[in-house]
Order: sequence, then structure tokens, then C-alpha cells
Amino acid sequence: MTTRDVMIRADTLGKCYQIYDTPGDRLKQFVLPRLRRFTGVGSRVYYQPFWALRDVSFELRRGQTVGIMGRNGAGKSTLLQLVCGTATPTAGSVETRGRLAALLELGAGFNPDFTGRENALLSCQLLGLSADQASEALPRIFDFADIGEFADQPVKHYSSGMYVRLAFAVSVAVEPDILVVDEALAVGDIRFQAKCFSRLRQLQERGCAILLVSHSIEQIARHCDSAMLIEGGRLLATGHPKEIGNRYMDLLYGTVAAAVPTTQPEAADGDSPDAPASGDSLGFDGSTEDCYASRPLYNPSEYRWGDHRASILDFRVVDTEGRAISQIESGDACDLLVKVHFRSNIRHPVYGFYMKTIDGILLSGCNSREYPAREEIRLKPVAAGQFVAFRVALRLPFSAGHYLLSVGIAEDVEGELVPLDRRYDSILLGVVSKRPPAGLIDLGLTCDVRPLPFAQPTGAKRLDA
Repeated sequence: MTTRDVMIRADTLGKCYQIYDTPGDRLKQFVLPRLRRFTGVGSRVYYQPFWALRDVSFELRRGQTVGIMGRNGAGKSTLLQLVCGTATPTAGSVETRGRLAALLELGAGFNPDFTGRENALLSCQLLGLSADQASEALPRIFDFADIGEFADQPVKHYSSGMYVRLAFAVSVAVEPDILVVDEALAVGDIRFQAKCFSRLRQLQERGCAILLVSHSIEQIARHCDSAMLIEGGRLLATGHPKEIGNRYMDLLYGTVAAAVPTTQPEAADGDSPDAPASGDSLGFDGSTEDCYASRPLYNPSEYRWGDHRASILDFRVVDTEGRAISQIESGDACDLLVKVHFRSNIRHPVYGFYMKTIDGILLSGCNSREYPAREEIRLKPVAAGQFVAFRVALRLPFSAGHYLLSVGIAEDVEGELVPLDRRYDSILLGVVSKRPPAGLIDLGLTCDVRPLPFAQPTGAKRLDA
């Protein structure tokens, strides 16, 4: 890679906004500092500075796709605005190379009173195409956007889905060197999103550098080479999309325990589930030792967090006869058994599970709040010192390969899930199959051919003669 391959370079980038308490303070800030400088009186400001972004440095190279994650208000959109030139940095600098197309917040860039055709022509020319080139691009744009007769209607009459379809079609039709997308694809339907990501892959292969903001960890893991995590206007971490996704989940759920009282109400008499009988231990003992990492299927690259009021101590993967297994035949059934020890009274516990591919694509998941095996176990309280085993019945119709399983225990507090112990990507389960691979999911499909009892045309020659 040479310096010519660097398409975006940001150096200690920052953006500060002036926050005024009243409109009068804004007027004072406009007039009084000039008078004070003229009279030699010391300066004074009438606003509070707010740094939406501060000290952010990164590079985006040709053909690279970088995802940006962060909570609402973290500074993601501000960063994209600085990269695209729609906002001016307060500190630092940002440089871009080549033609840049951007799909920022819905409504940016189009005149609501212009038709879709007029906005498309104008946008193409603003992105560097000549009038003739813009006219030639229109059929491709409207074919991709699929808005039909609405092409000649003012865009103020468009639905949000039609609007974003046209905006994305314009952005990719100009064959940009840099494409910036800010969560806008979430507005489109599933069919259009698949179409968009197919086009993104084509741009990647052509060498386009892509900056993608999304709250979907699965989208970032699947489509990005690396990722950045922004929090409080600062670049918190950069790295592999899976690692950054874990850090993002930690920000969302792993730090809320401090706001929740550590002493929970006593469980009501008779509400706590009975301790498992000795003959129903599911292969677990009463030890409080954490044996999780000693199991053969344990993934040492797991990501774990929670407030420690409960601990996931052990797990087993067993076949329908209860025998421990290390892999499973595609389409067969098995059970995941997980042992949990509670250190505090938990009024409304929620037990959860999900399964991903190695590269982070979410395949399926469930929890005891939304998908209880029996209604009586839903949000049933447990007492301090209680051991619980939860079971997830699995049937895995996947192609041969390895898959990551995650388990967790949380508390439902007025609808919000407060993590007690979560072990993400902690189990690596192998799936084997005698059938040749034909995609991610093996549906057991077969092809059959049968001759039809129709008369052969006169003079036709049998190919197998």
C-alpha cells in the first residue's frame, strides 16, 4: 500500500458546538466580544462549549470497508459530516482523495420541491458528472431505485423507503472512490437491503473505500474489514469487527449495573424454584467452582461481562440420549445444558442463548422471557444460593463447519435486561455432514428427474440413442 491508496486521512479531528441557554446569550456572544476587544476589556463567552467529536485519527485505504459503531449521540454522524465536508472541523484536519458519495441522514441533499428525476440529475452533477454523463446514468439509477412512475413526482411526496432508495441509487451510480453511508439502509425493506449490500460488494471489488455506520453488529461483521467504536466523541477502540462488536455490546449492557441496587427484594415465599433433586442434576454437581473453561468445547476467545450477582459455572452439550458430544450431525437434535449459581435474590431472571457463524452472522437465539418452554418458568424468581440449570433444545440444519454459541443470564427490570453474567462466543460447536456443502443452511433438498409420458415429435432424434 502506498500513500496514494489512502482515501481518507483524519488527524486529531474535533468538532465543538456552542450551546446557548437563551437566544439573548447568542446575540451577546455575537456583539459584546467585539466591543470588549475594541475597548480593551477582558473577553467573556456566553455559551457552553460542547465537543461532539475530539482527537479522532484514522485512515481508510482503497478497497477497505470500515464500520463505525457507537451509542446514539456518540459522535458518529458528526464524524461523517466532517469527512464529507458538510461540517467544518474545530480542530485537526481531514483529507479525502477521489470522488466521494455520501448517504447521510434522510432528507440531506435533495430539494423536496424537485422531482426525483431533477434531484438525481442535480446530485449526479454535484458529484462530478457532466450533464451528459448524468443523463446517461438516469436509467441505471431508476432501475436500481425501483420507484416507477414516482420518478417525475416531487420527492416531498415520497415515502422514507422511496427516498432512501433513490438516494442510494444516485450514490452508487456515479462509481465513487469513497462511499459514506450513515445508517440510512435501515429505512429500506429487506429486499432492498440485500440489493444494496450486493452493490456494496461490487464496489469493494472495484476498489471503492467504504465508511459504514450501523447499529447492526451482524452487518458490520459481515461486510467490514475492520471497525471503530466511538463513545463520548472519542475514538474508543479500533480492530476486528467481532471484537469491536463485543465492546459495543459492553457499552450498551455491561455498565448499567451501577445504576441498579445490588440488594434485591427477597423472593416471595413459595416463589423460588425448588432445588434440583439429586436424581435430576442433569450431570452437574453442587460445586460453586467455575468449570466452564475446562470443557472440551470451550472457546478461550469468549467475551464475558455482567455485574456478578449470578455466575454461569458449567455447560454440557448432549445428544438425545443424554451423552456428551463434541460435534453433531447436520439436522440432528441435541441439548445445551447450562449451570447457573445465583449470589443474590433475583426477582425476574431471564436465561438467554444465541448462535453465530465464525464471522459473526447471527443465526438464531432465544430467551426464557420471550420463548419459555413452559409458561411457569417465565421470569420465575430465584433466591441467593440457588443453583439452576437451563436447557436449550437445538436442531441444527447447518452445513458442515464450526459455530459459536453464547449464553447469558440477566434480570428483567421494568422491561430492560440488566446483565448478571454473559458469556459470548464461549462455546465452539462443530457440525458435520455427509452431504456436499450448498450454502449456510442445509434444508435437505434433493433434485429428481422423471420422463414425461408425452409422444416424441416425428423425426426427432433421441440424444441417448
